[in-house]
Amino acid sequence: MKSITLWRRLKASMRDPEMRANALALAGGKAIGLTLVLTAMSMYLPTALHAQAAPAGPSASSNKRRSSRQAWHALDDSPASKSRAGIR
Repeated sequence: MKSITLWRRLKASMRDPEMRANALALAGGKAIGLTLVLTAMSMYLPTALHAQAAPAGPSASSNKRRSSRQAWHALDDSPASKSRAGIR
């Protein structure tokens, strides 16, 4: 029942141009304040508090070669390949 009352109040408030202007001013002020706080944080926080960069890993081509080798090894471990090779 409460949500219906709130919905009716919201619809009535959005019809009023003065209330719409007040809501827009409030939302705009919040957005400006959040922007200022995030900007100040990025300027004044030391870089030690930021996340570290990921270490340099192997290149994409070596990853591709490694994954294809792993796929062949997985196929070699299958029971069918063992029976073909005479491994019990």
